[in-house]
Amino acid sequence: MEEPRRVEREIGLGLIVFGILFSLVASLFFFQRNVLAFGNIIFVIGVILMIGRESVMRFFIKPKNYKGAVLLGVGFLIVLMGWLVTGIILEASGLLALLSRWLLERYFATLPHYRYKGKRRAPV
Repeated sequence: MEEPRRVEREIGLGLIVFGILFSLVASLFFFQRNVLAFGNIIFVIGVILMIGRESVMRFFIKPKNYKGAVLLGVGFLIVLMGWLVTGIILEASGLLALLSRWLLERYFATLPHYRYKGKRRAPV
């Protein structure tokens, strides 16, 4: 029963990598609108396959993630409409807002003599 979920995650990871590559290629070729929009769509589908639809929805609905989710969504729509630079800036701000706490926790956890003072999750 675990095998189909593992295959889904592998496909999701591949789509995420291809989405990032398409976005980078579009940026290198002077912000090609269609390639960048395609990269965004592939990236979103990959994240949904990798994490799961319910987990993605729970992550974006959390009150502390509203700002980042709105910025990311609006940036995604603006890229699809054709305002590429503005959309990319909004998407980057949204990703930074969504992932900043997690990235800081991971970074500071590697430093010696640092104790994270935020909420601790119960061990699983």
